Amino acid sequence: MSEQSGMKQPLLVDTKTRSRAAPPSEPQKRNARLQLMCYKFLWDNIVTSEFPSSSFFQYFGLRPQRSLSKDIRKHIVDSGIGKKVQSLNDLIKLYRSTCKSLPLAHTPLLIRYELQADRSLLGEEEFSFDKSWMENRLRWHLQYWLGKRAADFVPEDECWKCQHCSFSAVCPKVKLLSQEEE
Repeated sequence: MSEQSGMKQPLLVDTKTRSRAAPPSEPQKRNARLQLMCYKFLWDNIVTSEFPSSSFFQYFGLRPQRSLSKDIRKHIVDSGIGKKVQSLNDLIKLYRSTCKSLPLAHTPLLIRYELQADRSLLGEEEFSFDKSWMENRLRWHLQYWLGKRAADFVPEDECWKCQHCSFSAVCPKVKLLSQEEE
């Protein structure tokens, strides 16, 4: 938790482990920043948005008033969540009230890089949440996954990724690069 202006806010930290004691490449850092920004976006939306319980119940075909099993109720009590939770509807109400009581996530965000072998700290990167950059990156990725754009080749300075790609054997870019090397 971070404290700003007397108010505590969760500090989102993502720890990335490295097999070698080398700093990550810029593309790896960019992906890590995008991932942590998504976490902040999700956290802040959970805290500020109303959970669509009716849609949730309808989509999954659930009966909100049906009693939870004895084992589930016992687990809820044992975990300290609440003794009055008897149905899924009760659990959703508790979830909503809990989320509303939480503060927004602190910014800046923090990525820690640790060595896998001994968990020693290799470095940290602190950065601000940039909603428009995150939305643009997600939109660009979703265009591919939704079939609205063709796949792109990696930029020249990221061709090292081709060594780890499952499609390198059939990739025209890899074939072109290997011909250039000959």
